[in-house]
Amino acid sequence: MDNQTDHVKSMISELRRTVSEPILKKLNLNKCERVAEKLASFSSNCEDCQVQLLELENQLNLKRRYRNNRRYKNKALPTINISHHFSS
Repeated sequence: MDNQTDHVKSMISELRRTVSEPILKKLNLNKCERVAEKLASFSSNCEDCQVQLLELENQLNLKRRYRNNRRYKNKALPTINISHHFSS
């Protein structure tokens, strides 16, 4: 696992420890973690995946920074579509 993926996972762990249960359900951090792992596994061969992993990291940074701000705390993370990696 590379440093970027480790950083994303540490941000997810921090969010798990610091946000309330209802917000955790909205954030769906288990899915975010799985997406980060998938993106990391594809990123060595896929420039789009590198960009998407960076986007996920940026969004998690925003969530972490604004988690106590009413304007941002109920917003869901954006959906990242990696389905094109699974098509035949």
